[in-house]
Amino acid sequence: MYVPVFVWLFFSIVKCNPTTMANGLTVYLLYVVISQTLALTVDIPALKYEVVRGDSAILPCNFKPQNAVNNLIIISWMAEAASKSDSDLIITTLYYNKPPGISSLDTSDEYKDRATLNYSILQGTANLVLNSVIPMDTRVYKCKVQIPGDTTGKQMDSTKLLVLMAPSIPKCAIQGKAEFYQNISLSCYSDEGTPTPTYKWTSFDNANKPRPNPPKSTDVNGVLSLYNISTDNSGYFICTSTNKIRSNSCNLTLTVTAPSMNVASTAGIIGGVVAVLLILLFVVYCYDCRRKQQKQEKHEECPMG
Repeated sequence: MYVPVFVWLFFSIVKCNPTTMANGLTVYLLYVVISQTLALTVDIPALKYEVVRGDSAILPCNFKPQNAVNNLIIISWMAEAASKSDSDLIITTLYYNKPPGISSLDTSDEYKDRATLNYSILQGTANLVLNSVIPMDTRVYKCKVQIPGDTTGKQMDSTKLLVLMAPSIPKCAIQGKAEFYQNISLSCYSDEGTPTPTYKWTSFDNANKPRPNPPKSTDVNGVLSLYNISTDNSGYFICTSTNKIRSNSCNLTLTVTAPSMNVASTAGIIGGVVAVLLILLFVVYCYDCRRKQQKQEKHEECPMG
C-alpha cells in the first residue's frame, strides 16, 4: 500500500527537489491517516491510573474495528509479569460471536473474585474493573482486541496502575548517647507508603512550647542530626510522615544528661585512689620509723646520770 509513496519519496530525495519531497510527504501522511481509519484501533486514554489501596480501579479500553459488523471479536485484559522471564498473566477474556449474538467471559482463577469486564460491542468499550486493589496490583496492564481479517491496525494498548498507600505509623529512635557535647541522630521511617513519604521533624521544649531546630542541625530523609548537644536540646520531638494520601506521626522525648562513667573507668579511678592511699601510708610508716630510730640514737648518745 505504501510502496508507491516510498518510491516517490526516494526519487524526490535523490533529485533534491523540495517541492516534490513536500508533496510526497503529504501524500504519505495521507495514506497513513486513511489506513489507520480503515483498520482496527485500540486505545487506553491515559498512560497511568492511580487508586487508593482497597478501592476499585477502572481501566478503560476503547476499540474501533475496520468493519461495523464482525462475526467474532476476542477481547483480553492482561497484567504484565513481574519478571521478564515470565509471560503476561491473562486476567479475563471475552469471546463475542455475532451469530447468534452470544458472548462468554473467561476470567482466571486468581482474579475471579475481583475482576469484572464492563463492555459494549456496539459502543466499542471493554473496561476492566479491579475491586479491592492491593499493592501487588501495581503493574502494567494491556488491553488486546483480536478480530479475524482485521489485523493491520493497532490491536493492543497499555497503561500502568499505581496503587496508593498512606504512610504506616513511622518508627522513631535515638541513635547515639544523649550526653553533653555528643553528636546524635533522631531517625524516623515508615515501612509502607506510596508514593514514598516525606518526613519532617518538629521540636518542643520542656515547657511544651514549639521551637526551631538548632541552627547547626540537619533534617534529611527522616534523620534529624544534632551536634554538640546540651540541656538546651532536651525536649519533645515529633516526626510526621506524609504523602498525597495522608500523614502519620511518631514522637520521642530527649533528655540530655552528664557523661556517665562505665564500670571500667570507675574501677580504674578507685584503684588509683587506693594506690595513692597505700603510698601515703607507706610514706607515713617510714617517716614514723625513722623518727623513732633517731630518737633512740639520741638517747644512747646522751645517757642520764
